[in-house]
Amino acid sequence: MGSGCFMDEPFEIICNSSFNPPRPFLAAHTSKEVIEVSLEQHYVRIFRTFVTQNCYDSHSGQGSIYSSHSSNYTPFTFSATLNKFIAIGCDILAYISADDSENYTAGCVSLCPTTIPDVNSSSSSCSGLGCCRTSIPKGIYFYNLYIHSINTNERTWSSESCSVAFLAAQDFSDFNKFLSINNKELHNQKYPVVLDWGVGNGTCEESRKNKNSSTYACGDANTYCIDSDSGSGYNCNCSQGFHGNPYLPSGCQDIDECKDPNIKRNCHSAATCINTEGSYYCACPSGYHGDGIKLGKGCLPVPDKRSLPLAVVVPLGIGIAMVLITLFGFGLWGYATVKRRKQIKLKQTYFKKNGGLLLERQISSCEGSGRVESTKIFVEEELERATDNFNENRILGKGGFGTVYKGMLSDGKIVAIKKSKEVDENQVDQFINELMILSQINHRNIVKLLGCCLETEVPLLVYEFISNGTLSNHLHDEHYLPSLSWEMRLRIAVQIAGALAYLHSAASIPIFHRDIKPSNILMDEKYNPKVSDLGYQDQFPLIKLT
Repeated sequence: MGSGCFMDEPFEIICNSSFNPPRPFLAAHTSKEVIEVSLEQHYVRIFRTFVTQNCYDSHSGQGSIYSSHSSNYTPFTFSATLNKFIAIGCDILAYISADDSENYTAGCVSLCPTTIPDVNSSSSSCSGLGCCRTSIPKGIYFYNLYIHSINTNERTWSSESCSVAFLAAQDFSDFNKFLSINNKELHNQKYPVVLDWGVGNGTCEESRKNKNSSTYACGDANTYCIDSDSGSGYNCNCSQGFHGNPYLPSGCQDIDECKDPNIKRNCHSAATCINTEGSYYCACPSGYHGDGIKLGKGCLPVPDKRSLPLAVVVPLGIGIAMVLITLFGFGLWGYATVKRRKQIKLKQTYFKKNGGLLLERQISSCEGSGRVESTKIFVEEELERATDNFNENRILGKGGFGTVYKGMLSDGKIVAIKKSKEVDENQVDQFINELMILSQINHRNIVKLLGCCLETEVPLLVYEFISNGTLSNHLHDEHYLPSLSWEMRLRIAVQIAGALAYLHSAASIPIFHRDIKPSNILMDEKYNPKVSDLGYQDQFPLIKLT
């Protein structure tokens, strides 16, 4: 921005002081206002005002236009990555071709249903409805634009008969500005265009041969050369760890990475970031060693030379560890032994409280009579294994009486285990007497009591498992299909009556159920009823029934 402050005349930029504040322009073309210059990406962004316009003549039916455009001089070419060819209007075919049209031609079509829409709206996106755009070839400094009217025989719109086409930066989106002005103001509308640039006429390899000559553009050892991908010549960049202007002598200066908080955080908390020419490293403080990198080896204390030798420390550490492990093992064994003794004592207490001693005496007194051959006293561990420690997934039902679990004994037999909520200690004798009576019931239509467990806080009763739900389910639940026929219902009623007759008349002590209802009648797989819920019922001597 001063006398001689440019590499070649095409790169000269001047200040136009007629604006406030002054604006930069290309000296070779004072109408080209400079918006941005990028040394890293090798482009200059400028404002242009010239567009190609085509107005359809409905009387003559003509509507075609052609124009040529140029960056006017090297080393500038129109950027293929940062520009787009744009056409705005109704029912037009617009296309762009390079100077050698045999190598590249691209275009797009813009249509309108009735009138040109708001091409700035997000729904349009310049994708063919009143506006279209497409890519351009790489490395061109001269191009031709063409606009042709189409659908001339079936025009459906009545306004906006003029259309425009131009080359603009790909982020340009103010398309409507070209449709809301008259023709005189059209060529005063500014839009951005991006020009790529390169220096020299040869490649990097050719230029390196003349590196010591004044024609080599890259400034010093802290630069590197890359061939231009948009035209002839090459570009210079600062090497990694440097920034600045690579075209000036000593123009690439070292970057102090340690001033960047993001880079500084790479160092370990105990390390110090040290800047070097083109790089940096993390230094550990005195008394520490390592690479200083947070995600690397970090900073570790230097071992004290006065400490014991490794040959002594390792065996000593192993010996101490073995002693601690042995002591810990003895502690666990002692704890487990004490705990096991407490559990045994607690089980004995529960067994006595729940009438276990009375049950054993009654079983012993009845041995040889054949009446209690199927009665069994289960231990708690067997029922825990059978129910997977009374897992909630094994629950068959809950009620005021307690919870019923499904289990499988060690012999593979499936059983139902009833866990009561509580037992009145004052009625333990009555509970044991009833248990003895119920265990002697043997009828095919009465659920069989297999045994009990008295080692738990509340007794556990073990029954045979009946798998087909209750009579209430089959009478009232829709998903228990098929429904019971009248013949089956009559048979079930007769079987239930037979079971009740057995309880009233055939049992050693008559038993009155007093709660016969469908939900207390279980059904097996062959739809045979099983009377259940006999626990804690009233027993009467036979003479009291008359």
